[in-house]
Amino acid sequence: MPTTAISSSVGASGYTLQAEGKQIGQLGKDDFLRLLIAQLQNQDPMNPMNDTEFVGQMAQFTALERMQALDEQMAILLQVEQLGQANGLIGKQVEATGSQDGGTIKGVVDSVRMENGNAVLNVGGSAVKLQDVISVVEGEKAQLAQASALIGKQVEAKLASNGERVSGIVDSVKVSDGSALLVVGGKSVRLDEVVSVAEGEK
Repeated sequence: MPTTAISSSVGASGYTLQAEGKQIGQLGKDDFLRLLIAQLQNQDPMNPMNDTEFVGQMAQFTALERMQALDEQMAILLQVEQLGQANGLIGKQVEATGSQDGGTIKGVVDSVRMENGNAVLNVGGSAVKLQDVISVVEGEKAQLAQASALIGKQVEAKLASNGERVSGIVDSVKVSDGSALLVVGGKSVRLDEVVSVAEGEK
């Protein structure tokens, strides 16, 4: 354990102690205890520290311990929150910064792990920090399930490629380039192009 250098000077009510390079608010509890013990050992026998002063310093020590415990609890809560957010991304398509060539990383989140207190996503074999994610879309399986639920229903869509309006019954679903497509009257429609859904004809 590193040693904290201590200097002392006699004041009106005894010794004033200071750790070199540290303010009192920056001291850890071990530093505080060392200072308090040193103060007791080096106090002027003719002018010892009074009870009020001793109780006041012990109260500071107790407050310091409580603040440190609160900081630890907040850190744990933050990790739990991060892990929950990261787990919610499993199976989803994400885009994140952090590529070695300066570009972005895209892919489906396969798994999640905690590393040095931070949630890290496994995206196609690449490690991605949760805070580096810039966009999220549903993964292929989730999209396929959502699209399959529309089979037999009447939909209206606006194609992004040319603005054409398409309406009709969803006949089937297919997957192309990792995205689920609805087949409506022989035309392929993306889920995000659908503007309305109604029950199909019985």
